Amino acid sequence: MQVFQDTGGLIAIYVGAVVGAGFATGQEINQFFVGFGRWGLAGVAVAGFLLVFLGRLILVFTYFHGLADYREGLKVLLGPVGSKVGDAMTSFFLFGGLAIMLAGGGEVIAHLGVAKALASLGFAGQVLAGISGGPQRFTQVNKLLVPFLIGMSVLLVAARWLSWWEVPVVAEGIRPPLFTMGLITPMLLPNWLVAAGLYAAFNLGIVFTVFSSLGEVILDRRTAEHGAVISGGLLSLLLVFFYLGILSVPGAKDQAIPMAYVAAQGPKIAHLAYLFLLMAAMYTSAVANGYALSQRYKAWFRGSVPLTAALFLSGAWLLARGGFVTLVSTIYPIYGYLWSVVLIILLLKRMFAGCIFIGCE
Repeated sequence: MQVFQDTGGLIAIYVGAVVGAGFATGQEINQFFVGFGRWGLAGVAVAGFLLVFLGRLILVFTYFHGLADYREGLKVLLGPVGSKVGDAMTSFFLFGGLAIMLAGGGEVIAHLGVAKALASLGFAGQVLAGISGGPQRFTQVNKLLVPFLIGMSVLLVAARWLSWWEVPVVAEGIRPPLFTMGLITPMLLPNWLVAAGLYAAFNLGIVFTVFSSLGEVILDRRTAEHGAVISGGLLSLLLVFFYLGILSVPGAKDQAIPMAYVAAQGPKIAHLAYLFLLMAAMYTSAVANGYALSQRYKAWFRGSVPLTAALFLSGAWLLARGGFVTLVSTIYPIYGYLWSVVLIILLLKRMFAGCIFIGCE
């Protein structure tokens, strides 16, 4: 495996892991920040700090332990018994994330006039084909996709701020408002501070899972530290940008995919281009989650990755019927609570070792 010779490659992996499709839709930011009004901006600041500070600890931890698998990292942190709980927790999130991507894919395709359930099923079929093709295909696509997706999102929000177009009361082709806080969300996200902490926690869980397989290829501690700090800072800026962008467009926060609504305010080509990029991001995220699950549990199904993937996709499609907004507002906060425990354990271990601000292994 290639060693990261500088922070560039590490930043691409870190930011790509967090941005993904959930971030790009705007729904994550909607649930965790925009819903709290002006206090949401304070939440963005807290989440940004945690992404920088704890992200640095995670990358230094994975580098010093030379981790090659997330289960190794969980075993170091939680011990043999606790790591089994952590493994089940990670599997839960991968499956939940797969359902979220299938639901989101259905939402995006539904913008083109296809029935949501049918769109989600067709999307699941494409994901199965991608999983069967192995990881190389979607990894290369994602490296090209993420910069375009971020760039397009930033341009859309900037265009709104600069008043390049007028915002109609109801955008053409957009369905009635779908966003609702529901009955369970206030219990999971009771205030802006808890929401900020949970947002950082579940995203840092993703970072830990990804980089626990890359600890052996990070060049040195300096690369790990600088990469984490720069990545966290960049993500903090994007959070601010998206938060203000959704708030600036009337009605955007009431949509299942707020950033698609923002895109629909401008030229048709901008709307279609963003939907295409968003669809591609959801596809690569779904394939990555499905592949990870299939690799983890293929031994249960005669070692067949396609068969294992098909079974997981079937279950995820049924779960996706619950709706994109509902899944984001429940699965992500729950995972945030679970990962908060893991991060507290990491923080305490580093504190007792005197390694909070320096790497001292």
